[in-house]
Amino acid sequence: TLLLPYRITRSESVVYEKMKKKQAKEGLATPGYVAIFKHYSVRLIGTMGSWFLWDIIMYGNSLFSKEVTRQVNEGLSQVDITGYTWLYTAAALPGYFLSAFTVDKAWMGRKRLQTGGFILVGLLFFLIGGIMPILKEPQNTGAFVFLYCLATFFYQFGPNATTFLIPAEVYATPVRARCHGLSAMAGKVGALVGEQGIAQMLTAIGLAPMFYIMGAVAIAGAALTVFMVPDSRTLDLQEEDRKFVKGWLGERKAQEFFEQSKRDIDAVDNLEMQLSMQGINPATETN
Repeated sequence: TLLLPYRITRSESVVYEKMKKKQAKEGLATPGYVAIFKHYSVRLIGTMGSWFLWDIIMYGNSLFSKEVTRQVNEGLSQVDITGYTWLYTAAALPGYFLSAFTVDKAWMGRKRLQTGGFILVGLLFFLIGGIMPILKEPQNTGAFVFLYCLATFFYQFGPNATTFLIPAEVYATPVRARCHGLSAMAGKVGALVGEQGIAQMLTAIGLAPMFYIMGAVAIAGAALTVFMVPDSRTLDLQEEDRKFVKGWLGERKAQEFFEQSKRDIDAVDNLEMQLSMQGINPATETN
């Protein structure tokens, strides 16, 4: 909230504004949403759908972890519940670091990490739902906390580290930002669904059915990832650009588009060099 006025009133960089005017003057083509959906409909379903489903799980469970813990053992004090909530957060943190160390490994990669995380979270939720009557016995609260901590670990060592990363790597350059934005938008809708959905489910149907539903959501996310999300390690981004632009504009206009794009890149490099020689930082200086 505090940063919003600053961001709204701040000018763009000198390089950006000059290139924007140059592109408008030269009429560089911009792909519309029809072209995007025509070429990337399946892939968009994969990245938008997996991010949407993941944020249902992530935000719903994160916001209501205290209420979930309270319903597991209503004899817990507020201090106990708060302590367990901190423990869930502490268990999640190593998962994120482990994701950072393994996401680029040849044996892992983004798609495998996301798929595995979805599956393991789904299985853990099915397990928790299936043995909920046992877990609700006061002496078994520790077992519930352990399983829930394990699930939060795989939140981070899984989709929470990849749903935002994959859309930045699997789309052609002219539409990458918009496709990532569409995927992120789907995620925020999922966060709203999760926040409202879990609140209603905890009241209406109770813990066990809620965990079954969340487990099914996780398995659906794994299926979307397997069948509709490509492995970014297998993609040649230059070839991806060529295929998209050729399908969008045709062979002749695609060649013109790439020639114009190269001229714009050269112009940016020249402008940055000129600004640097004048002692101006092109990345931060504004009009």
